[in-house]
Parts: sequence; structure tokens; C-alpha cells
Amino acid sequence: METTYVTATTARNPLVEKRADPWVLKDGDTYYFTGSYPEYDRIVLRGADTLEGLHCAEETIIWTRPDVGEMGGNIWAPELHKINGRWYFYFTAGHADKPFRIRMYVLEGVGEDPRTATWGDPVRIRTQWDEFSLDATAFEHRGDLYYVWAQRPIQEPGLPDGVVINSDLYISKMADPFTLEGDPVLLTSPERDWENVGYRVNEGAAVLKRNGRIFITYSASATDHHYCMGLLTASEDADLLSTDSWAKSPEPVFVSSDLTQAYGPGHNSFTTDEQGRDVIVYHARSYRDIVGNPLFDHNRHGRVQPFFFRGDGTPVFGYPVGDGDVPVRLSNEHGQLLAITAVSVPQAATGADVIGETWRAPDTSLATQVVTEAEANADNLSVSRSLFRVLSLSGQDIELEPVLRRGAVVRVPVREWSIA
Repeated sequence: METTYVTATTARNPLVEKRADPWVLKDGDTYYFTGSYPEYDRIVLRGADTLEGLHCAEETIIWTRPDVGEMGGNIWAPELHKINGRWYFYFTAGHADKPFRIRMYVLEGVGEDPRTATWGDPVRIRTQWDEFSLDATAFEHRGDLYYVWAQRPIQEPGLPDGVVINSDLYISKMADPFTLEGDPVLLTSPERDWENVGYRVNEGAAVLKRNGRIFITYSASATDHHYCMGLLTASEDADLLSTDSWAKSPEPVFVSSDLTQAYGPGHNSFTTDEQGRDVIVYHARSYRDIVGNPLFDHNRHGRVQPFFFRGDGTPVFGYPVGDGDVPVRLSNEHGQLLAITAVSVPQAATGADVIGETWRAPDTSLATQVVTEAEANADNLSVSRSLFRVLSLSGQDIELEPVLRRGAVVRVPVREWSIA
């Protein structure tokens, strides 16, 4: 396990405020960030040499919706992609007269830097049926370009709420960055209880290629604190256009947490930090209770945190970490990791269930232990027990705040621990 000297310099959460559906693309030495603008009326982009630099980077307006007609409604979930040397913004737009009549579009840009590129007019991405469709992403695999998106399936008219499927997730090959090729393939439908709270939703796909497999994270349920993430997995050698190639997680893999005070995590992207470590970028709020339609509560901030892999090669994310410095792991000379003990975690909630009344974490004794990397990556709770914010370097000690014990302080000797 590689280590670096402890430093208190790091990115902070929120990474970018009021940017739901955050998307980060690293191209060369530059990080590009976009997300849904609070007024849902434009596509914006910022760039920086570091993740931390994205927080206050200048924002460029790439495109603004028209006042009338098609694309004049809600503008959601822009994603920047680089395909064959050109830039593409995939995004969703509603009609001016019907803002939620959502369809999918793409912009093509030519230039070295997408912030100064010459952008063409939007082109509609057409699917085989004309229905509510959104949250597209694209990825390349073995010479083929694929498109994954959410869309309302064809259903009987007049179905009652709670029965109507709001969106399934589909995949298709692309003939080019503007055109789908062949029949769409259903990846997942909201069939589990955790996918059906408020709305029956699968949306917001993001693709991760690691360890001989292709992973697709996606978001489910209403956009309040019930919003969470599921995971699809396929072998890199499988037929990606076969539903049978994809295995679906029985439980959500990223959920709200009272312990960390982060709610409704989802609609993510993946990148690496400046040291090459894997990080997940996602949105979440710092409070649970919302008045009115959560879509118009714009405090879904863009956030970032590290994630890891189990021994079987599957990703494990921990709990959303809440506000403050992005946490790190600390390792000793034997490659072992620092963690708080299981009994140091308040048992009133561990992030899996925040549907009940707001709670206050009880006082619990705090102790640390040394664990192996395999033990730290066993599940979400184990991951979060091994994450700390660096508060200060005071003399010969490092002062740390466990992400699961906000306000608590752990001190360990500088000479024994380094950032993993």
C-alpha cells in the first residue's frame, strides 16, 4: 500500500454548492465540473488543476435554453464527454410550455478546451418510443460506443400512482455520438422496495470499469432523503446488450446517514484525485427534512469522497461523509489501517434507515483499532469507520475527526501513521 506524508491540505465538501447531478471529467491534468444549474435554464462548466480548485473556479456558460418551444423547459443533468477528440454535452431538456416533458439532447464542441470550444446546436437523441427520458451517459468498450439512459416505459394509460413506473434504465449501442443503434435493452426496473419510495425510479447512471468488470451505479426513489444508489455488474467479456449479463445489487450501495448528516446521495460520477486514488462525486443535502417539492430545494450540493474495492473486486462506498474536509485513511508501516472500533459507532442509526424521527446520536465511548485493508473494505460501515478528517498536526501528534463521530477527536503519533 502506497503512503504519503500526512497533510491537512485537501478538498472540502461541499465541493460545489447547489449543483445536483454533479459530473467530473478529468482530461489530462484538468478537472472539468458540470451539474444541474439551480434555475434549470443553462449548461455551465468550470475547470481546475485540482479537485479543491473546482470549488471557486470561474464558471463558463456553454448553452442557455430558448424562451419558447422545445428545450425551453427544465435543463437537467449535463455530462461532458470526450469522444474521438471532440467534446460532447449530453443533457436533458423539457418543453417551454411543459417543463417536465423531458427528452434527451447532445451538443458537440470542437476545440482544445471545452470552456472555449465552438459548440454546435443541440441535437435530439431519439429513442424508439417518445416518452419521458433523461439522465444519459455514454461510455466506450472494446471499440464500441454505448449509451445508458432512463426512460418511462410504455404502460397502460390511467394507471394509479404507485403503480406507474416513472423510469427504467436502458442501454444501447451508438452508431455515432448522436444516434442510437439497434433495439434498446432493459438494464433495470424499479422493483425493490428501496427503489419505490415516493416515485418508482431508476435513473442517473454512471459507469465504472475495474477489475475485469463493468459497474453501473444508478439512483432510485424520490429526490429527498430516500434517494439512494444501486449497482449493476457485468463481466467485461459479457454481451453488454443482454439483460442476463447484468447482476443487480439486492440492497442499495449508498444511502443517507444520520451519523454523517448527509442525505439523499446519488446521481454520481467517478474520477481519480491528484494522487490517482478513486473518488466518487455525487450530490447530497446536509439536512433531511424538506418543505415542498424536493426538486426545487436546490441544496443538493456536489460532493466528493474516496471509495474502495472489496477482495472480490466490487466497489464499496461507505456512507456519504457530510460537510468538511474530504476524509482520508491512515496506514502504518505494515499496511494496516486505523479505524474506530465498532462499539464506538452510535447504534441508534448506522445510515441504513433514516425514515423515522430525527435522532441525536447518544454519547458513546471512542476507541481506535488497527485493521487490515480487507477488513476496512468489508462493507459500508467498515469503510466509514476507517475514514478521518485531518484537523491539525500538533507537535508529534495528528489530530483526527472520525467521519462517524462528528466533533470527536482522535490523536495518533505522526511517526506511526501516513495517509494511505
